[in-house]
Amino acid sequence: MSGAPARPQLGPGTIIGGKYRLVRVVGEGGMGSVWVAHNEALDVPVALKWIRASSSERSQSSLPDRLLQEARAAARLDHPAIVRIFDFGVADGDEPYIVMELLTGEDLGTIIERHSQIGATKVVQSLLPIAGALSVAHRAGIVHRDLKPQNIFMVPLGDDRMQPKLIDFGVAKLTDGKKSNVQTSAGALVGSPAYISPEQAQGGDIDHRADIWSFCVVLYEAITGKLPFEAPSPLSTVMKVLEANPPTFTELGVDEPELWAIVRQGLRKAPEDRWQSMAELRQALAEWLIARNIYEEVSGAPLESAKSARNSQPNFWSTAPSPRAKRGPNDTPTPSPLPAIRESGETAKIALDTTYKSPKTDPPDGSPASGGRRARVLLADDDGVFRRFVEVALKTNLPQVQLECVADGQAAIDAIDRDPPDIALLDLEMPKCGGMEVTASIRSGRHRQKIKVIILTAVGGPTDWKVLFSLGADEFMVKPLRVDQLVGTIDRLLKEVSTG
Repeated sequence: MSGAPARPQLGPGTIIGGKYRLVRVVGEGGMGSVWVAHNEALDVPVALKWIRASSSERSQSSLPDRLLQEARAAARLDHPAIVRIFDFGVADGDEPYIVMELLTGEDLGTIIERHSQIGATKVVQSLLPIAGALSVAHRAGIVHRDLKPQNIFMVPLGDDRMQPKLIDFGVAKLTDGKKSNVQTSAGALVGSPAYISPEQAQGGDIDHRADIWSFCVVLYEAITGKLPFEAPSPLSTVMKVLEANPPTFTELGVDEPELWAIVRQGLRKAPEDRWQSMAELRQALAEWLIARNIYEEVSGAPLESAKSARNSQPNFWSTAPSPRAKRGPNDTPTPSPLPAIRESGETAKIALDTTYKSPKTDPPDGSPASGGRRARVLLADDDGVFRRFVEVALKTNLPQVQLECVADGQAAIDAIDRDPPDIALLDLEMPKCGGMEVTASIRSGRHRQKIKVIILTAVGGPTDWKVLFSLGADEFMVKPLRVDQLVGTIDRLLKEVSTG
C-alpha cells in the first residue's frame, strides 16, 4: 500500500477545506465538477470548482499548480466582467479546488445553441464587457488562451440587462514581460481547437493577440450561428484554422459589412496583421455601435473606450511600441474617424438611462447663452468614444449649445485663450497636461471668473476633489456618466452664467 490519502467521496453535505459544505452539483465532466456550496464560516453561498486529478497528474503534482495558477490569474484582476475568486485549496487526497462567486444564468454557448443567430448589435453589446476584461488581463500580463462561448457566463440583472462574466483561467498564460511561468508538455495543444489561433495550434509561443483571435471567433459564431472554421475532427479543424479563410458574413446571410471588416481583421493568420490590442478592437466595436445610435453595453453601462483600464494597470509586455507588428496592448490605439450618427425619426436619441429635457426658458438679455452668440462648451478629453458621447448628448438635449472638442490639455489652454467658452469640461488625465493644470491656467488667466470648470475622471477620489476645488473647479464628475447627469449639470451651470 502506498499510504497516500484516499480521494474524498463528494456528495451533498461533504465538507471541503473545513468550511465549504457541498450542496448540489451544477456541472460535471471528465476533468472534475462544479458545485454549489455553502461557506459555513461566513454563511454565504459560493461556487466550488473541484478538479479530478489523473494518476499522472497526481504523481507529478502538476494539477494543483495549474489550478492555483487559475486562481491567481483571476484573483489579481479587478473588472466587473471577470468572475471573482475567493479561495484556493487542496483537500485530502491531493484534490485541488477553487472557490468563486456563485453565478446565476447561463453560458453564451447555451444561448447560441438555443437562438442560432443573435442580433449583431446585441452580440457586440454583450461582448464589449468581455473585451474590457481581456484588456485588463492583458495589461496585467495574462493571456486567457481558452476563450470560447462556454467560458462566458451571462448573468441576468433585470430589465433585459445582463452582466457577462469571463470564467475559467485554467490554461491562462502568466508572464513577467520575459517568459511564461506555465509549463506545458512539448507539442501540447492548449485551448479548444475551433477557437485557438494559428500560432496556438502550431504550439508556438503566443501573446495577447491569440486572445484577440479567439474573441473574434466568438463574435463570428454568435453573430452568424456558425463557427468560422468547422470540420468533423479536432485535427481537421486545426488544419482549417491554419490554412482556410472563413466565409464572409454576407455568405452566411448577415448584412453587416462594416462589422465584418472589424471581425475579419481579428481573424488574420499572422498576429501582426490583426488588431494589435484589445483596447483597439474594443474601440472599433464601440464606434460601430455608436454609428447605430446605441450607447450602452448589455449591462446598461455607457459605452466608453478602455482608457481607464489602460491607466489603471502597468504594462508587463516587453514588446517595443514602434512598428505596428510589435505594438503592445498598453499602447494607445490610433484613433479612427468616428462615424456619423444616423438619424432616427426627427433626431437621434441617446439610449441610456434617460434622455434629459432642458426646461424651455430663455436666458436673460446679454447673457453668454443669448444675444450675439450661442452658449459654448469646450470638452478636453483624449477618449474619442467619450467625446462622441458628449457630442450626441448635447446635440440631442441642448441644441442651442455649441461644442468644441480637443484631445489634450495644451489644446484646451490654446482654445480658451483664443475664444473662451462658458463651460470647460476637462478630463483629469490627458496628454501634455491634465485637468488640474488646465484649471490652474484658467483661474490664473484673464478669464478666471467667467468660465465654469467641470472635471471628468474615471479614477479620481476625494484628494483630487479637494485640490481641484481649491484651484477653482466648479464640479467634479466621475465616469461613466448618465445623460441626465451630464446635461443637467451643464444646463444648471449655463443658467448660473446667464444670471451671474
